[in-house]
Amino acid sequence: MSQISDLSEFESLLSLCEEYEFENKKETESYLYLADEVGKLISESENKPLYDINLLDLFNVTEPMTSTIISLILKYKISGDYVLCRSFIKTFLEPREFRMEWFETPLITAEKDRLDVCIQEPDKYAIIIENKLKGAEFQRNQIARYIEKMRKKGYNDDRIFIIVLPDRIDQQLFNHINKSVWYLPNDWLSPNQERACAYDKLSCKCDLDLPFEFCNGCEKDLLEKFEHRTDILDLNFIEWLEDKCIPKIPKREIVLRSAVEQFVDFLKGIFNKRLNDKMIMELEQFLRKKLLCEQKEPLEQWNLIKSKKKEIGDLLTGLTGLQSSVGKDLVDKWKEQLTGKWHNLRFKEKGTFYIEILGIKCGCWCDNEQGPYWGFQCENPNEEQKEFVEKILERVDVDSSKSTNTWIAWDYTLKGAELCETFYQAAKDLNYLPD
Repeated sequence: MSQISDLSEFESLLSLCEEYEFENKKETESYLYLADEVGKLISESENKPLYDINLLDLFNVTEPMTSTIISLILKYKISGDYVLCRSFIKTFLEPREFRMEWFETPLITAEKDRLDVCIQEPDKYAIIIENKLKGAEFQRNQIARYIEKMRKKGYNDDRIFIIVLPDRIDQQLFNHINKSVWYLPNDWLSPNQERACAYDKLSCKCDLDLPFEFCNGCEKDLLEKFEHRTDILDLNFIEWLEDKCIPKIPKREIVLRSAVEQFVDFLKGIFNKRLNDKMIMELEQFLRKKLLCEQKEPLEQWNLIKSKKKEIGDLLTGLTGLQSSVGKDLVDKWKEQLTGKWHNLRFKEKGTFYIEILGIKCGCWCDNEQGPYWGFQCENPNEEQKEFVEKILERVDVDSSKSTNTWIAWDYTLKGAELCETFYQAAKDLNYLPD
């Protein structure tokens, strides 16, 4: 009798699981159908976004390129006055103790001394603009090192200002990155991976609260010292460009105005703000009709929306996992295309392949979130190895802004096989590989 009872309970449990899976599948399919309907609504609405032909997106500009664009905008002068730079500083830094009487003839640079953008006037002030618009990770001690560089140039702390341009809206950004970004160790001039406190590619031992005597000499209060002279710009940067920057540019300066407008649209794409207010209202009405019962009380509607957002978040997590899996399939397809063409093609796991040249791994990999990327990977590369990669990229006319201590160059791609073939041929042409 006991076995029959256990079997009956097992069958009931199995039936319940199947019913749950069926309902879960129906719920997922309903959200995918709803997403299709939303896409159709946007494409057919008179309020739909303008025809999408943003050149910065089209040519996949690199982070240094966006830094150059920012510096060129700020360099614009009318009758000798840096009107846009003045407005930028007045808007964002005057509320943070910057005194406008300091501002006169700024030196504005991009990608110099490892600073993305820097605005400075000797003996007056230095403004560090850290550009993360393309999603680059904060490096170990990064902001602390930049501050110390400005100190070494003679700027006092109260004349050093920091602006961060993130790739997402997060006013608590500094709580969500390694605290060591703001820590200055004694050996801060040493290469990133050679610092005594290094734990992994990005972190210090103190990020994991590991006991370490070397940390005793580390300056750890820079965030507190500079917090009131630091700003994170996201949507307010877009607002400044639209409301204060463009109106100051004469209409005859059509190239500059066009460049700023393209940059504004590019930023709206990063922050997912390309839909206009009317289109957002139209979507709101559509979702209200599809998801809410008007007879329910506002509290019930609120809880229903909260529940739906969680379910959609779960769906997004699933889609992200699926995208990662398909990304690895794509890399494996490139690997198949190159098998037989590349000598000594290596692969240890799904979604990766490479060959070794001068101790450098050249190939493609797949990031779980961002997708496939090509790269030249090497632990502690020497000057000869760096020069090799530079020659390859120059020969195939590929620009890469992305690099770390162990990646000489890398970037995301959806054309991995084509790119790797050009790398391989360039290496042969330069006599790094046998014919």
